[in-house]
Amino acid sequence: MWFESAEFGDALQVAGRLQREEGLAWLDGCDDLGGGRWSFVGCDPVERRQCSEGGAECLALLTDLECSRREKPCSEKPYSEDAGPGCPVPRWVGYLGFDAFSSSPTERSGKLPSLWLGRYDALFVWDHHDQRGWLAGETGDACTRLGVKISKGPSLLTGDSQGAAGELLEATPQDLHRGAIGNALERIQRGDLYQVNLARRWLAQYSGHSFDLYRRMRAVGAVPLGAYLDLGREQAVLSRSMETFLRWDGATGKLSTGPIKGTLELQPGTALGEAKARLLNDPKEHAEHVMVVDLMRNDLGRVAQPGTVQVEKFFEVEPYGHLAHAVSTVSCTPREGSTPASILMEMFPPGSVTGTPKVSAVRTIQELETVPRGVFTGAIGYVDHLGGMHWSVAIRTAQALGAGQVEFHAGGGIVAGSDPAKEVAETELKAHVFLRALRI
Repeated sequence: MWFESAEFGDALQVAGRLQREEGLAWLDGCDDLGGGRWSFVGCDPVERRQCSEGGAECLALLTDLECSRREKPCSEKPYSEDAGPGCPVPRWVGYLGFDAFSSSPTERSGKLPSLWLGRYDALFVWDHHDQRGWLAGETGDACTRLGVKISKGPSLLTGDSQGAAGELLEATPQDLHRGAIGNALERIQRGDLYQVNLARRWLAQYSGHSFDLYRRMRAVGAVPLGAYLDLGREQAVLSRSMETFLRWDGATGKLSTGPIKGTLELQPGTALGEAKARLLNDPKEHAEHVMVVDLMRNDLGRVAQPGTVQVEKFFEVEPYGHLAHAVSTVSCTPREGSTPASILMEMFPPGSVTGTPKVSAVRTIQELETVPRGVFTGAIGYVDHLGGMHWSVAIRTAQALGAGQVEFHAGGGIVAGSDPAKEVAETELKAHVFLRALRI
């Protein structure tokens, strides 16, 4: 069921009106970039699922996310062409933390849950391409309730977000990270693994509301897969990701992933073609990208019908803010009987932010990184009413921990040709979106 709602404005304005509502979820797209045509905004989920530790508990919470054929809301098809504008409407929105499926999760006292999902019976949908919005829901009453909350919410203040300034409390020392990289290079030379992604953490104190901080992160640069998730108790997830982990079209059955590997700072006046040539001609960046594409092909092969895995695009360079990244697209047709839960269990965590072989890379990450990743390099997104799903890789992602503290992680892939000094510098570049938002 859907209703036109032009009077509400765009997704930013709607999210602003709902910013103090419990359980605000804003999947924040951008039509200028691939995969970001739709934005979705909702609040006050009718059901929540979360777990503090990874492993069996998290696995159990994923087993019935797809919409049951016995349930009436699915037959109403709020996403279909005949019932309203054609787009997938999320049913469950949330995240999976990096350690969500770990059988021996690391200690995460005081951090966010390993898994958080909210089921929303109504959402505001904004089409960035056609510049129009509407309410989509399981029932007319659900749409009406959301519409009332939007109408009564305060208008979003224009201009610079207030109260988002911060003070840096600590950061993983450069020497410590350089030492971890050196350790990883020794393991690569021994043949323990070929590639591993290692990250650093920044921890800051900030004033004001996390929604204002997200707006400042948002102003640094456009991305197709932004997200703001309010978890309650002053905890929130603030993500400015551009990388697709998994996208499963519930109508066509196509499953795809868009791994990103290869990063270059875009200096003023640098043409995109020049950036692509520099990345292609960099042996380390090229080798790293080839490895992750092969890894994602193998991961998809575990859930695919035989012979359907293909590389649709390879090493395309795309600009995101002050950085350019190399992106590929790998796709397949999943086996009969596949579900969002079964695919996630086989594919998680994302290969582009772990390494290869994945099991050895994850073990190395847990041994060499001094701080648990939490949501960082997990997945953020939704399962829709068709049983499809769309998850980003949780990179460029801040975690509001409560009591005015927020953390941010940034990392990079380590291969045999990596230069530790350059790898440390790359983490500084990637942390720019966070530190600039905090005015640090």
